[in-house]
Amino acid sequence: IMNVAVRLFLLEQLKRNNSKCRRAFRVMQADHAEEVLKRGLVEPNDFALQCNAFLDKMKHSSSFDLVKSIKKFISSFIDAAKNPMPIEHRIAQVQAFLQETAAAIAKHSLWRGQNAEEMEITTEALERYVMHKIHKAAYSPNREDDQRKDCEFAYKVRSLRFVTPEHLDIKHGEHNEIAFRLASEQLAQLSTYRSPRDKVTCIMNCCTVVCNLLNDDRDGAVRGADDLLPILILVIIRAQPQTWWSDIRFIQRFRNPQKLSSEAGYYLTQMMGAVAFLEKADAVAFNMTADEFARSTSQALSRLSPDRQRSEQTKAETEPTHSTKTGPEESIEATPPDRTIAPSEHDHNTATPPEESSDAVVVQKFLDCRLEDLTIGELGDLLEGYRVLAEFYHENRKS
Repeated sequence: IMNVAVRLFLLEQLKRNNSKCRRAFRVMQADHAEEVLKRGLVEPNDFALQCNAFLDKMKHSSSFDLVKSIKKFISSFIDAAKNPMPIEHRIAQVQAFLQETAAAIAKHSLWRGQNAEEMEITTEALERYVMHKIHKAAYSPNREDDQRKDCEFAYKVRSLRFVTPEHLDIKHGEHNEIAFRLASEQLAQLSTYRSPRDKVTCIMNCCTVVCNLLNDDRDGAVRGADDLLPILILVIIRAQPQTWWSDIRFIQRFRNPQKLSSEAGYYLTQMMGAVAFLEKADAVAFNMTADEFARSTSQALSRLSPDRQRSEQTKAETEPTHSTKTGPEESIEATPPDRTIAPSEHDHNTATPPEESSDAVVVQKFLDCRLEDLTIGELGDLLEGYRVLAEFYHENRKS
């Protein structure tokens, strides 16, 4: 009622040509538009809170054998990943273990009374926990090939930063900068999460924003893949993903195949269609002449510093990909009824200089970077570099 009253008041003031009220009304309209576009979005960290029930039960003494099995698998997978192994074998190991453990949990007394929805959350929590722990060993196992494709695609979308909605024949009624920004922000978060489920959520949120935009267009037309695709192409260019293929392959390899059907599978297919378009995009794709296209791509790349341009072309050979956002992180440590578990030496953090750690490249990545070179897709890596330095500084102050 209050919002209606405020809107009526502002409308009355608009008739009187009140400039302050015009600005206030535009702000209210923008806020309302953003609320509409955000309908149906899922925050990955909200699911992390749902996982607390699973983690709490795993700390119960009766869960000791389950915890022991999970920790043993995590340790053996990480150790085995240090040696060459077919990717298919690693995928089979993870999927088999998750299925067997989920079946064992379903029969356990602590979970026996769960309904189907609760059991699904438990299974998802198990996958999320395990994938968090084995992330570094599972993410981009075929490192050279994955990173080569990451680099090539990142370079291609950087060269296409000149692309506008007009280049993609996006209808004028669908030119919505708020929607383009929200969707690209959702997609840019893809590389900041560690579990396949959370990464899929980023893709679904991106597509949900675009679908909300299309559904809010009141011309009564039925919207389909042909309407979705050009906007997704533009959103990917705006998001400037740096580790696209590593993230997508991580999803395809380790996400429960049953969960990649229906809506999630449809959105993922549409996103891959947009990527395929971008990989092959040339002058004809954007209704441009060859000279116009060459000049535009050259100008887009020239906005980078010379050092950054060389780095974009060669970093696949040297730079490991990172995925850092975890949400609330907890461990499971069930204590058997008749004994306690002594803390492992590995539970104590030691200060490792960033230049000697595997995070060194994350810290060094932005040393020669200028503000105008940064993209939304790099904010996760920038935050991780700050975290590494902050932790190192904190540990050295204590010592």
